[in-house]
Amino acid sequence: MSNNDDAEAALFVEIFRRDDDEASLPPKLVEAYVAVVEPKRCGSLLKILGRDLPLVGTTTNDAKSDKTTGTSRPLPSSKPPASVPRCLDLSHLKRVKKPFLSLEKNNNGTQSPTKKKAKHSDDENCKNQQRAPLLEILLQSVDSLDGAYGKERMKTLAPSKDDNLHSSSIVDFLKQRYQIEIIEKRTVPGRPPESHQEWQDAQQKYWPTVFFPQKSKEHKDQLLQLSNQELQQMTKGMQEAIQDCQKVNQSQSGGDSSQQLLEGAIIMDPKNALVVSTSADERTMQMTTSSSGTNSTTKADTAQSETKTTSILNNPLATPILLAIQGVSRIERNKAVAAGMGSTDFQKGQYLCTNYDLYTTLEPTVFEAMALVHSRIRRIVFGKTRRGGRGGIHQFHIHALPSTNHHFRAFQCQPECESDLWKQCQQLPATGDLAS
Repeated sequence: MSNNDDAEAALFVEIFRRDDDEASLPPKLVEAYVAVVEPKRCGSLLKILGRDLPLVGTTTNDAKSDKTTGTSRPLPSSKPPASVPRCLDLSHLKRVKKPFLSLEKNNNGTQSPTKKKAKHSDDENCKNQQRAPLLEILLQSVDSLDGAYGKERMKTLAPSKDDNLHSSSIVDFLKQRYQIEIIEKRTVPGRPPESHQEWQDAQQKYWPTVFFPQKSKEHKDQLLQLSNQELQQMTKGMQEAIQDCQKVNQSQSGGDSSQQLLEGAIIMDPKNALVVSTSADERTMQMTTSSSGTNSTTKADTAQSETKTTSILNNPLATPILLAIQGVSRIERNKAVAAGMGSTDFQKGQYLCTNYDLYTTLEPTVFEAMALVHSRIRRIVFGKTRRGGRGGIHQFHIHALPSTNHHFRAFQCQPECESDLWKQCQQLPATGDLAS
């Protein structure tokens, strides 16, 4: 990327939703229980654990009995009640790991794993060593099994008449139920890897991990990178918004700064970089329609026309952003009337601002941002932020609410570089609602 491209990219900064729910996300590393077993037991044990202790973050409380094995198995399609305890989702981890290469017999006859492979020797002590590769099988996180989820599993899986199992700890319960001799704790990744490097670190340092590059944050960030053409188009769009603000001010205020409007707003089609609608044109159109609504020249009709014009100017819902959206609506309505209500284009229909971009000199308010959500805007770029936490983007992140069925990207003119675009937006007419 050339110096000009770097300068172009520095003009805008994207606004992301704050990670307010960071505390609710799983930690990057968690402690987990693993069973150390011989390979010959791995296959049968994996089948049982897949039913009894799944790695997915769903509960198996709503399960039915398997008549063939006597164990309970989850119902994939069932949705358990919210009160049922949940386990940590470890589905991004592979279930089996091969860390140990030999199994040594202790003096008391019990077995313990060692990570060092026994050397070939004629020494009699080597006869006491049974060389066998051992496998580690991931059970579940320590917090899940030691908590409410583990108690629910013990209650569900243990035979009702076996009081010893009900009264034992979760580790003892797992050892007895699955005939596991060794259960240990391991540190494992608590979240899916977000980059290739993070996946490599997880593989080498902690536990075998599943990695889907196209689902990673690294890949998504690459897809979100702006091209040079997009950056140039965003610069052009902001210049059009500034001109729209100046046009409205000059036409409505007559030079009186106390009557000047707050901002300019335009909607652009990014396919051809053409302006579809402007707030100045739509406001003029509505005022012209109100003024020419009657052919009578009586004082009463003239007063009524002036009242309509004044109501448009003072209407709190007739903001530049909403007027720009109404301009798109007017164009679509005229197209529908011209083509006919039975035309194919009219029957298809779409949301007003699908695949359109909005450029405005001032950050949208909450209700303006929600109007953009409902209009299915593709992207917005603004110059100035609102003071006192009244902005719908910086403060409330309406553009990226998890509960809405449409999200759009939001950019602001970079304040740190103090570009010409940013300076022009700061110099536009302002009231107490604007940040200087």
